[in-house]
Amino acid sequence: GGASLDSAGKASSRSTRYTVDGITAANVDRVRVSIGGKTLPFTSTVLQPAFAGDDSGAEWRVEAEVSAGAGGAGSVVLVLTATESAGGRIKKIVVTDGGAYSSLPTVTIAPPALASGTRATATASETGIVTEVILNFYGIGYSSAPTVTIEAPASGTTATATTEGTCTFNGSWRGDSASCMYNMGVVSSVKITNDGTNPGSGYTGLASGSPSVTFSAPPPGGTRATGYAQGTEGRVSHIVLTDPGANYPPNIGLPCEFSEPPSGPITLPGGHELTPVRATFLDSAGTTPSGEIRSLLPRIREHGIGYTSVPTVTCTIQGWWSETVQPAAFRVVMRRSIYGVWMTNQGSGYTSVPTVTFTGDATGFAIMSGRPVGATVTKRGSGYTRPPAVTFSAPTEEGGDRATGYTILNKAVSAVTLTNPGSGYQEAPAVTFTGGAAPECEPLPWRSEWCASGPSAAATAVLADGYDASENLSRARQALAGKQLVVRIMDAPPVDGGSP
Repeated sequence: GGASLDSAGKASSRSTRYTVDGITAANVDRVRVSIGGKTLPFTSTVLQPAFAGDDSGAEWRVEAEVSAGAGGAGSVVLVLTATESAGGRIKKIVVTDGGAYSSLPTVTIAPPALASGTRATATASETGIVTEVILNFYGIGYSSAPTVTIEAPASGTTATATTEGTCTFNGSWRGDSASCMYNMGVVSSVKITNDGTNPGSGYTGLASGSPSVTFSAPPPGGTRATGYAQGTEGRVSHIVLTDPGANYPPNIGLPCEFSEPPSGPITLPGGHELTPVRATFLDSAGTTPSGEIRSLLPRIREHGIGYTSVPTVTCTIQGWWSETVQPAAFRVVMRRSIYGVWMTNQGSGYTSVPTVTFTGDATGFAIMSGRPVGATVTKRGSGYTRPPAVTFSAPTEEGGDRATGYTILNKAVSAVTLTNPGSGYQEAPAVTFTGGAAPECEPLPWRSEWCASGPSAAATAVLADGYDASENLSRARQALAGKQLVVRIMDAPPVDGGSP
C-alpha cells in the first residue's frame, strides 16, 4: 500500500490486498500493527476467499483498523505470521471394522504432533453381532447344502451365514478348515417301508434265502453302493413252546440252548460273507411244581446269524432224572422281515438319491449321508440384544433329519463419539481400541487359542475442514514457518508520543 492516514490524523480504516501462495486460515498466527516500533491497539479480520479447486496462489484479504494520534511520524506495518503452531481439531471418527468383543473396548486417539495442541478423546458405542454358528445336530439326508436363516434383530441389520464352501474349525479335529458339507454323494442307510406290516413273500428268514439288495449306479466316476438285507440272513426271531414235556424236576431252572449254525463263512446274495454266530438265551427255563417246562421261556440274548436251517432248542438236565423226563418241544421262528440294510460300501459320487431294490416283495428307499458340519458367517449383522435363532432348511431326501444349531453373539463397535475434538493436529491421528474381553466361545480344548483373541475394531480419524493434512498445508508450513509477511504503509502522520 502507500495511502496515508487522513491529514487531520484521525483514525482511518486501511485495507491492503496481497497474495500469498499456499496460505490457509490455519496458518494465520496473528496480525500486529506498529508505528515507530510501537505496537498499537487494533482489530483485525482474516477473510477466506472462495477457491476454484486448487487454493495455491489464492488471494487473502487482511483488514486492520489502527488508532493513531495526530502529529506523529512513522509508518504502519501489518505483520502476518505463519508458524508451526498451525493445527486443527478432529471432525469425526469413522468405524471401518466393528471387531468382536464381549465388553466394549477403550478408544485411544494418538496425541497431536504440536506440543501446544490438546489430545482428543472419544468413547465407543456398541451393537450386538453374530460371530459364529454352532451345530448341535448335523442332520442327515442332504443331497445339497441347506440354506441358513438367522433371525433378524428388532433394529439393525440381519446376520447371514452359509454352509457352502469351506468352514473354519480353529484347532479342531477337522483341521483348520474343512468343507462345510460332509459325506456328500454317499448312501448312509436304507429305510424299509414295509417292515413289520408286509415283510414280502418268499423269505424264509434263513441265510440261504436272504434277498439280494441292489443300488442304482452313480454318475461316471463314482462307485456303486452295496449292502445286504438285515433280518433274513439266518437270524432267530423267537421261540414257541409246543409241548411242555413231563417228569422234569419240579421248581428248578434248566439251561436251554440253540443248536450251532453252520461253520465257516456264509456267502449272501451279492457276494457278502457272514461269519455265523450261535443264538443264545439270556437266562434259564423254569419248571412247574408238576414237572413241566413253564410257558414263559428264557429270553433270547443273541439272535444269531448265518443259520441255513431252523435251529433246535434243547433244555437239558443232569443225572438219573433225565431218564424219566419226557422232553419239551419247541418251534423256532426265524426272522422273516427285512428291518434294514447293512451297508458294506456307501458308494460315492451320487448326485441324487439312488434307487434300492430287493429280490422278493420288500421295498425301501436309500438315505443320503450328506450333512452340514459347520456354517460360515458371511455377514455379522448389527443391533442384536440376544443370540438370534438359526434355522437350517430341511433335507431334500425322504427319511432325512434337519440340522439344528445356535449362534454365538458378541459386541462390536458401532460408532465412536468424540468427547473432545482436540487441537493442534496437522494430520489425522491413529485410533486404537484396547481392552474388552475376547469373544466368548465354547470352552472346548481345541478352541482355547481362538478364544484368547478375536478381531479388533478399526477406525480412522477425519480432521476438520482446512486441517486435512493436504499438500497445501504442508507447503505453507514449509514456506512460511517462522517468517513474516510485511505490508508497509509509508508517509503516515506522526503518532502522538503519548500513545500506548
